[in-house]
Amino acid sequence: MINDQRKIVTIVLGLIIISAASYFLYQNIFATANGNNSIGIKKNNIALNIEVPGIETGSIRLADMKGEIVILDFMAPWCPPCKQQIKVLKLVNEIPNVNIVTINVDYRYSMEELLDFQENEGITWFFGHSPEAGSKYETSTIPTIIFIDTEGVIRYRGTYTTWSEFDSLLDEYGVS
Repeated sequence: MINDQRKIVTIVLGLIIISAASYFLYQNIFATANGNNSIGIKKNNIALNIEVPGIETGSIRLADMKGEIVILDFMAPWCPPCKQQIKVLKLVNEIPNVNIVTINVDYRYSMEELLDFQENEGITWFFGHSPEAGSKYETSTIPTIIFIDTEGVIRYRGTYTTWSEFDSLLDEYGVS
């Protein structure tokens, strides 16, 4: 009789544990699929916080920019499409309340070389150097553009991005 009760209690506890684990697993998968409250690097995730040292000025932290539109531009000076992307970003930079953060991900460049590149390309927004940030955001292709809305949610992640694509994103997220 006591052995039967132990078996029943063991089975009931096992079912409770399996049910709870299934529920939490389902909630985690559902939240991640919809981007709800999940921190990460993909579209609809809350943007992973990074700190980027500036070429000329101090560093910036992505978390400090919540409430603002942020465009992350992961690039390298040797990359021709990255230079073309900078031309598009110059147009975007003319729009108020949009913050562009260009990040060199190539560790081989000195700060002096990056300052020369910044001047030659006419980069007037924040320009930083952080191969680590590129690694955290898994930038296997450059340029990689990440558009973050005022809530800190990634709304777009892509490679070279045209003015038309930026214009659509800015219209959709309240900046025109």
